[in-house]
Amino acid sequence: MSRLISLVKREFKITARNHYLFIILSIALILVAVIRFVVPAEMDFDTTLFLTSTSEVETVLDSTNYQAITEDSNYLQTREEVIAAMLDNNNSMGVALTVLNDKPHLELIIQGFENEQVINLAIASIQYYLGNIPLSNNYYINTLHEGTSIAEIPANLSVVPLPIMLESAMMGLFLIAVMLTLEKDHRTIKAYVITPGRVYELLFAKVITMLFYAFLSASVIVGLTLGFRGNWLQMLILVGTTSIWSSCLGLMIANLCKSLTSAMMPLIIVSLVLAAPVMSYFAPMFAPSYLRMLPTYSLMLGLREALFIESSSTLFYQALNYSALLVLVFGAGMMLSGRYALKGS
Repeated sequence: MSRLISLVKREFKITARNHYLFIILSIALILVAVIRFVVPAEMDFDTTLFLTSTSEVETVLDSTNYQAITEDSNYLQTREEVIAAMLDNNNSMGVALTVLNDKPHLELIIQGFENEQVINLAIASIQYYLGNIPLSNNYYINTLHEGTSIAEIPANLSVVPLPIMLESAMMGLFLIAVMLTLEKDHRTIKAYVITPGRVYELLFAKVITMLFYAFLSASVIVGLTLGFRGNWLQMLILVGTTSIWSSCLGLMIANLCKSLTSAMMPLIIVSLVLAAPVMSYFAPMFAPSYLRMLPTYSLMLGLREALFIESSSTLFYQALNYSALLVLVFGAGMMLSGRYALKGS
């Protein structure tokens, strides 16, 4: 244990000597400036509205309005079809019209991410679409994903989960790979191998160092943008597990590459793949299955839930389970590749 502590101290000295701390804090502050001053406070995305109705609705609606509804391109035959369509389109709402007390009765089906203002606007728009006829007062709102409603928050602050996701995943991936490849070039790895120290201790020391920097970066970003709002414990847990598996992945790549130059291409490719789900954050309607399979997609939603959604932990546990699995997989891969690479250096 004392040897591991000494190795951790050594890693901090190396990172400080190579200005990694300055780089990390600079990137964090740049991202804070982008959130505060570059990203607009208001964003507008069109929402798809899926419609369905019962045959009785025709008796209480003007024939012209009823015909316009049934001929709408998003009109579906049943409520079940509306829900299925909404599950495939995250940026959508559904309307099911029935008759109650001789008046149109509205069931608004929402994803669960919409705030009260969006819901009220949707109801008003639907009423206007139906010809401003009075709706039954006891209209019903059904939520597909319970407990996922986000409180009112400026658009520039709503993107805070993205830099946290990118920093926790990319920082460990890139910096730790650079650290290991540079040590290979300086032959310090060869000197360590002949000491009583074990390979896994050296690798764990690097992972622990990146874990500390991931916590530091996330705390700076959240602290200077959101303050103490949200669930910091859940946020730090996700940041920590992500930092661990991304660091293990970075060490795997570095172990399998002989130099920093040869490691750059796989590092860039992996980074681009992991960053791809950012598109779905700004355009929820674009969330194909291949993006939802990426760990950063569930991490992105889990961080958003931890920071903005107080009534649910569903997405947090999904992201945590995925990250925990990757910790085991990439941790084992790191050890196997490390034994081969370090002992052969």
